[in-house]
Amino acid sequence: MKLRIHKDSIRFRFTGGEAAALASGNVPQESLALGPLPGQSLTCRVTPDAGASDAACIHAQFEDNRPTVPVPPPARRTWHAGEQLAIDEVPVWSTGKLRILLE
Repeated sequence: MKLRIHKDSIRFRFTGGEAAALASGNVPQESLALGPLPGQSLTCRVTPDAGASDAACIHAQFEDNRPTVPVPPPARRTWHAGEQLAIDEVPVWSTGKLRILLE
Protein backbone atom coordinates (compact mmCIF):
# COMPACT_ATOMS: atom_id res chain seq x y z
CA MET A 1 0.00 0.00 0.00
CA LYS A 2 1.34 3.41 -0.95
CA LEU A 3 0.19 6.55 0.78
CA ARG A 4 0.23 10.08 -0.58
CA ILE A 5 -0.74 13.10 1.48
CA HIS A 6 -1.07 16.44 -0.28
CA LYS A 7 -2.92 19.50 0.99
CA ASP A 8 -6.48 18.40 1.88
CA SER A 9 -6.25 14.91 0.39
CA ILE A 10 -4.98 11.46 1.24
CA ARG A 11 -4.58 8.74 -1.39
CA PHE A 12 -4.05 5.06 -0.76
CA ARG A 13 -2.82 2.90 -3.67
CA PHE A 14 -3.26 -0.84 -3.25
CA THR A 15 -1.87 -3.90 -4.96
CA GLY A 16 -4.42 -6.46 -6.14
CA GLY A 17 -3.59 -8.66 -3.16
CA GLU A 18 -4.12 -5.83 -0.68
CA ALA A 19 -7.48 -4.95 -2.26
CA ALA A 20 -8.51 -8.63 -2.04
CA ALA A 21 -7.40 -8.75 1.60
CA LEU A 22 -9.53 -5.71 2.43
CA ALA A 23 -12.52 -7.20 0.57
CA SER A 24 -12.23 -10.36 2.66
CA GLY A 25 -12.10 -8.43 5.95
CA ASN A 26 -8.37 -8.02 6.60
CA VAL A 27 -6.72 -4.71 7.52
CA PRO A 28 -4.00 -3.40 5.19
CA GLN A 29 -1.67 -1.02 6.99
CA GLU A 30 1.73 0.58 6.59
CA SER A 31 4.05 1.93 9.26
CA LEU A 32 6.87 4.42 9.08
CA ALA A 33 9.40 4.80 11.91
CA LEU A 34 9.79 8.50 12.70
CA GLY A 35 12.23 8.08 15.58
CA PRO A 36 14.29 5.50 17.45
CA LEU A 37 11.85 4.84 20.29
CA PRO A 38 8.83 2.54 20.33
CA GLY A 39 5.69 4.49 19.56
CA GLN A 40 7.53 6.98 17.35
CA SER A 41 5.94 5.74 14.19
CA LEU A 42 3.11 6.63 11.87
CA THR A 43 0.77 3.75 11.06
CA CYS A 44 -1.95 4.30 8.48
CA ARG A 45 -4.61 1.66 7.96
CA VAL A 46 -7.73 0.94 5.98
CA THR A 47 -10.25 -1.21 7.83
CA PRO A 48 -13.45 -3.06 6.98
CA ASP A 49 -16.40 -1.20 8.52
CA ALA A 50 -18.65 -4.20 9.20
CA GLY A 51 -21.19 -2.20 11.22
CA ALA A 52 -21.82 0.40 8.53
CA SER A 53 -25.11 0.71 6.69
CA ASP A 54 -25.36 0.11 2.95
CA ALA A 55 -25.57 3.88 2.43
CA ALA A 56 -22.44 4.63 4.48
CA CYS A 57 -19.46 6.33 2.84
CA ILE A 58 -15.78 6.04 3.58
CA HIS A 59 -14.44 8.59 6.04
CA ALA A 60 -11.33 9.25 8.08
CA GLN A 61 -10.77 8.70 11.77
CA PHE A 62 -7.81 9.46 14.01
CA GLU A 63 -7.63 6.87 16.80
CA ASP A 64 -4.67 5.93 18.98
CA ASN A 65 -2.51 8.37 17.00
CA ARG A 66 -3.33 6.41 13.84
CA PRO A 67 -5.08 7.67 10.71
CA THR A 68 -7.73 5.07 9.84
CA VAL A 69 -10.16 4.85 6.92
CA PRO A 70 -13.13 2.50 7.54
CA VAL A 71 -14.67 1.12 4.33
CA PRO A 72 -18.29 -0.16 4.42
CA PRO A 73 -19.10 -3.58 2.87
CA PRO A 74 -20.90 -2.36 -0.28
CA ALA A 75 -17.95 -0.13 -1.24
CA ARG A 76 -15.45 -2.97 -0.61
CA ARG A 77 -17.44 -5.44 -2.73
CA THR A 78 -17.99 -3.06 -5.65
CA TRP A 79 -14.37 -1.92 -5.66
CA HIS A 80 -12.91 -5.43 -5.39
CA ALA A 81 -15.24 -6.80 -8.10
CA GLY A 82 -13.77 -4.24 -10.51
CA GLU A 83 -17.01 -2.36 -11.02
CA GLN A 84 -15.16 0.85 -10.16
CA LEU A 85 -11.45 1.62 -10.22
CA ALA A 86 -11.40 3.81 -7.13
CA ILE A 87 -13.39 4.91 -4.13
CA ASP A 88 -13.39 8.69 -3.85
CA GLU A 89 -15.14 10.62 -1.06
CA VAL A 90 -14.86 14.13 0.34
CA PRO A 91 -16.16 14.29 3.91
CA VAL A 92 -16.72 17.88 5.04
CA TRP A 93 -16.49 18.97 8.67
CA SER A 94 -16.96 22.32 10.33
CA THR A 95 -13.15 22.66 10.44
CA GLY A 96 -12.49 21.71 6.81
CA LYS A 97 -12.65 18.84 4.39
CA LEU A 98 -10.55 15.88 3.33
CA ARG A 99 -10.55 14.08 0.00
CA ILE A 100 -10.03 10.34 0.53
CA LEU A 101 -9.10 8.26 -2.48
CA LEU A 102 -8.62 4.49 -2.48
CA GLU A 103 -7.30 3.04 -5.73
